Amino acid sequence: MAVITRVVTATRRGARVDGSALKGCMGTLSSKCTTPGAIETERRVDASPAQRRKVAGLGCLVCGRRPSDPAHLVPQRLGGCSRPECVVPLCRTHHRLFDSARLRLGPYIGREQGGEIQHALTHVSQSELTRALGGHGWPAPWATQPKEMSDEHQQRNGRDQ
Repeated sequence: MAVITRVVTATRRGARVDGSALKGCMGTLSSKCTTPGAIETERRVDASPAQRRKVAGLGCLVCGRRPSDPAHLVPQRLGGCSRPECVVPLCRTHHRLFDSARLRLGPYIGREQGGEIQHALTHVSQSELTRALGGHGWPAPWATQPKEMSDEHQQRNGRDQ
C-alpha cells in the first residue's frame, strides 16, 4: 500500500496543494486543508503484479501513448480487486484525469474491453459504472466507507494472493 502525500503551500489567492513533505492535515487529499506547510495524505493500493503484466507494452486506451498504467475501472476502495480484468491501460495523464473525474472514459471503451466491463459489474451496479465512465467519477474517498468483500469474493478475485 502506498501513501500519496501533497504539501499545501501559501499563494496570494490562498492555499494550493502540490509536491510532497512532512507535516500537516492527515486524512485524505481534498481542498479542505488550507494550512500552508500542511500535508494531506491518501492511501492507495498498488496494482498487483498480474495487473502490471497485463498492461505492460500496451498503449493508453485514449491516446495510445506508452508506457501505460493499470487503471482500475472500479477503485479498490469501492470493491475493485487485484485481478487483471479489473484494469485497463491508461497513460499517466489520462489515468489521473479519469481518477479525478475529468475524463469521460466511456467513449474509449470498445469491444476489446468487454471482459473488463463485465468484471467491473461484479463490483458495482451498471448505473454506478455508467456514471463513472461518463465522466462523473467515483465518490470521494472521504464521502464513502470502503466496501468489504466476502471471503468467497476475495478468493474468486485474488485478494488473498
